[in-house]
Amino acid sequence: MDPTNQNEGLGSYVAGDSSDLSGPLGPTQDEKMMGMMAHVGAAVGVLIGLPFLAPLLILLLKSKDSAFIRFNAIESLNLQITSLIAYVVAVVLSVVTCGVGALLIPAVTIAVVVLNVMAGLKANEGQLYRYPIPMLRLLK
Repeated sequence: MDPTNQNEGLGSYVAGDSSDLSGPLGPTQDEKMMGMMAHVGAAVGVLIGLPFLAPLLILLLKSKDSAFIRFNAIESLNLQITSLIAYVVAVVLSVVTCGVGALLIPAVTIAVVVLNVMAGLKANEGQLYRYPIPMLRLLK
């Protein structure tokens, strides 16, 4: 199974089950925890200004151990890249509209935190989950 298949719907579960990415019994508790930490760590990182840190560290340190962990870390990093672009657009709009565009910055922040927590909960359940927004998938 290819977890990066572009044919799935937005916000959908990836076709198949997570046992395709780990063992025949599905992801272990450690894999579920690391998958969750890739998403929830990014949510905490958004609030402190380092949203890339947790998923990047998990990707670098644990991705060779499990395809389930790699899938979740890459999915989280792709959301962070997309949200960075959204922040840049919000800042540009803020400059162009004399500050009115600044209202988008808290909206983007709230959306990213909520999406990360939702994906973290799904990862903790051992499910493969794609974010329900159109986003760049630069990392595969």
